[in-house]
Amino acid sequence: MKKPFTLLFLLFSLIASSCTPKAEEQTEDTVQEKAGALNEAVENVIEEPVKEIEDEVAETSVENIAIDTSDTAVMDKTEEVIFTPGTTGTSIKSSIAGRQSKNYTLKAAAGQTMNVVLSSDNTANYFNIYAPGKGPGDEAMFIGSINGNLYTGTLPTTGQYTIQVFMMRSAARRNETANYTLKLDITGEKKEMSGNSSIQWPASGDASGRIVCSGKKENIKSFCEFRVKRNPNGATIWMVKPGSLNTLRALYFENDTFTTDDNSKIKQVRVDDNWKVYVGISELYIIPDALIYGG
Repeated sequence: MKKPFTLLFLLFSLIASSCTPKAEEQTEDTVQEKAGALNEAVENVIEEPVKEIEDEVAETSVENIAIDTSDTAVMDKTEEVIFTPGTTGTSIKSSIAGRQSKNYTLKAAAGQTMNVVLSSDNTANYFNIYAPGKGPGDEAMFIGSINGNLYTGTLPTTGQYTIQVFMMRSAARRNETANYTLKLDITGEKKEMSGNSSIQWPASGDASGRIVCSGKKENIKSFCEFRVKRNPNGATIWMVKPGSLNTLRALYFENDTFTTDDNSKIKQVRVDDNWKVYVGISELYIIPDALIYGG
């Protein structure tokens, strides 16, 4: 295609030549020939650049719109989580790739304890948790990329919580994939106590969280939810039994000695700043000093 400035030069040259006196009179055919060339130059200057721009827009705009629409649809995928009747948790296996993310919503009440664990084959795979009324794009109540892929805490309000599973931006740009398992568990305020005790899970405490525990003395690899109330003489500690979702174990600590809610046999061993407390024939709890005394 001729460049616009070249065509303009030709145009002005033709005009100049047609206006310059000649020694010999121009014939009618010569005049018509120059007029035709002049018209063609004008059409090329105006039409060809316009057509080139129109073609470029037609090639790019439709493609870009299709990509943007597809990406948005993938990133907004949401799934409501409903636990099987009689259970307090579930396990979800899925995968994401690139800029994909998945949102899981579930209803819970204020005062309940939520436990969320994400296991993945990609170290750039994390999750965020959003309080009721908020979601991706808002401030999260838990940020996985800062705090890790394990969350446990007492829920502040009643409503629908959102858990977003996503990839870090650097991994998303490389279109990496992540195969993950998301474990969700929500426990209520009232739990069934062990033995014949009538004591229930307290509505509040001085501290709560999870401690190392085990259903087998030689195999310490579990975590048990706990809540503690301290007093001038010691503390009372409520814990969910290893391998259970709603059965409690209560320990009473006073004068450097532990006892249980159902008078089970106890063996306690001091290890640095922790107590190893064996209850019965299978339960083992690691109780830090900070849990008993605070700090």
